[in-house]
Amino acid sequence: MTGEQSSVKVLFMKILKAVRLGLLLCLSALPIASGRPAHAASKVEVENPLFGYPHLLQSPFTLPGGKLLLGTAVAFGVTDFFQIGTNLLADFYQNYNAGVKLAIYENEVTALALVASFQRYNPSTFSASNPDRWINSYQPGAVIAVAVLPQVAAFFGATLNLSQDDIPGSNIDRSGLFRGATVETDLNWAYSPPSKRKSLGNILATGVSYDLNYKLLGVGLSHYWPGFHLGFHYYIGAEQNPFLPIIQGGTVVYF
Repeated sequence: MTGEQSSVKVLFMKILKAVRLGLLLCLSALPIASGRPAHAASKVEVENPLFGYPHLLQSPFTLPGGKLLLGTAVAFGVTDFFQIGTNLLADFYQNYNAGVKLAIYENEVTALALVASFQRYNPSTFSASNPDRWINSYQPGAVIAVAVLPQVAAFFGATLNLSQDDIPGSNIDRSGLFRGATVETDLNWAYSPPSKRKSLGNILATGVSYDLNYKLLGVGLSHYWPGFHLGFHYYIGAEQNPFLPIIQGGTVVYF
């Protein structure tokens, strides 16, 4: 392949990724039927609705049974306490993934869920200098939410990496979409809550994450309006995709 052909191929791949991302953002901007983030609660009434609004971590709540969420992520509530899903942003970049979540416990002070995911990706997709081989990663973990103040909640989450493949680690061009064993903590603040607890109004959330395999520190900030979640997470030192948008909005379908 000549240098000119190689340049054309690189340009075409960049345009294709931009088109994919544009379609994804358009899908994410569709209104939510329930009038609040669809992942926020597994039931109409929950013990502490604030636990449904993390920054980047999954909420310990699950979708109600028969509820399908379409947006930057696709999730389906199999039952009121068990859901399955995939991250479309990662899928569009050929980081194929699927996940499950099981809600274990909740009260006004704390909530707990177990999570597990599978990812399959090739590092060379993100950079030609990376090794050309597929990595299969199995990642069990958990997320817990704790009420700090009446309008503030903290979230703590961690996942293991049970991959049998050799993880390249930090000796490659790393992408913010890569996922190894990770620890994260989020904090939210319902700074403008309405009078009723069914909806918490405007919420500010922030988070810090660290990938133990790829040695990536991530920091971010996001905001919830009724029915919409917008923010970013930035992976310091990532050579590819360091800046990841957070856009939750999607369409909800009931079965």
